[in-house]
Amino acid sequence: MTSNKFDSEELARRLAATMAKDSGDWKEIDPRVQWCFDIMDWEGQEPVSWIGYHAPVAFGTAGGAASFIMRNWTLRRPLSSGIHMTLAGAVAGTLIMHRFREWRSKRAQEDIRVMKHYIMTNPEKFIQPERKKFGDKEVFLDWYPVRN
Repeated sequence: MTSNKFDSEELARRLAATMAKDSGDWKEIDPRVQWCFDIMDWEGQEPVSWIGYHAPVAFGTAGGAASFIMRNWTLRRPLSSGIHMTLAGAVAGTLIMHRFREWRSKRAQEDIRVMKHYIMTNPEKFIQPERKKFGDKEVFLDWYPVRN
């Protein structure tokens, strides 16, 4: 039995086949949208803080270990009994959250690829905004002094 619906993997594969993989695949960027790509350029550095990078793995380690400690507490056993299971839970939590961090990073990269592809295929929708200068009436709001 065949269906007309694509599963998500097939849809992702077809989208990736029709889309450029990265900005390196585009030999020339349309000058009308160059400003968009300049805004999205991170110059080789992803804007991720130290906490944002290490926190998921740390919480995975703590959560994996805490799950077995809570199990011992609910069964009214000594908290340090079955320490090998606690260590295994910590390792499992670390590995799971490391994979989660990699998945989240790949998903963010895919979103950026989709945005870049859309910008490259529809440059007429991305008109460069007018640059505003300090002192323009639109930059500063009227100021009324409030005195008591």
